[in-house]
Amino acid sequence: MKNKMMKMLMVVIGLSFGSATTLSADGYSVPVRAVFVSQMMPRYVGTVSIHGAELGLSDKSFEAADEIRDIIMPMLKPIMKKVKKLESKVFKLSLKKGTHKQIVKLLKEIATLKIDASLIQLKCIELYKEKAPKEDFEKINKFLKTKKEEIMQHVNII
Repeated sequence: MKNKMMKMLMVVIGLSFGSATTLSADGYSVPVRAVFVSQMMPRYVGTVSIHGAELGLSDKSFEAADEIRDIIMPMLKPIMKKVKKLESKVFKLSLKKGTHKQIVKLLKEIATLKIDASLIQLKCIELYKEKAPKEDFEKINKFLKTKKEEIMQHVNII
């Protein structure tokens, strides 16, 4: 299993695009990381990383989560970076003299990227369903159902 700090970093990076504006000393700013639209999708890989031990998941589940993370994250990182950059541009243009046409063009580009990211996240879910032992998959689903409100407060879970 990979080192715990790396897993926590992946959880923090997350697979959820959407951002909130924050107020900083020098005015408004866009958050450090962008987040995806697909916040309501289950986060199997992140749940294994964070709660796998307490759920008593098998080594095969941990191995599957690591393998899937290694496949999915390289596909998501470039999208996350692009979305962050574009959201920052939209925010800055909306505060300055950006035209409606400029902003709409950027928003459409962001929407397309978010759809692409959501499709990658669906692939992540499909891979976990294929690779994880059925008993572990059922344990996670039960856990997610009982903890859904608590978990949804932390939309950065993979």
